[in-house]
Amino acid sequence: MLSNDSYSISDKKKTSQDRLANYVFSNNNTYLIEKYESLLIESYSELVLEAYANDLNKAAEHTADRSTYKRWADKLRHMKTIKGGIETADMIIDRWRELYCNRRAMMQEINKVADESDFGVK
Repeated sequence: MLSNDSYSISDKKKTSQDRLANYVFSNNNTYLIEKYESLLIESYSELVLEAYANDLNKAAEHTADRSTYKRWADKLRHMKTIKGGIETADMIIDRWRELYCNRRAMMQEINKVADESDFGVK
């Protein structure tokens, strides 16, 4: 009986998590993803990373100032802490190096991220 109750609670939690994920990802809103990341990251890390990558790549289509590039670099650092994020962040950095090589401040900021050690990261 106890195991059935445990399964039921676990099942309800998963259903709630699925509903939340559906809502957050269907709205394509980075703010919502950041807000609920801690609840979604275990089961939906790939979708979280994909959303962050899409948001960053779309933003990078336009030039920005150094403070914006620093925010993007911070987002890349954060992505590296998520399961599978090192590879995703590195792909973005490689892509940006190719596409935006003439943006000196951007290259300086993303090179800092690329040069940092990934030790202790998932």
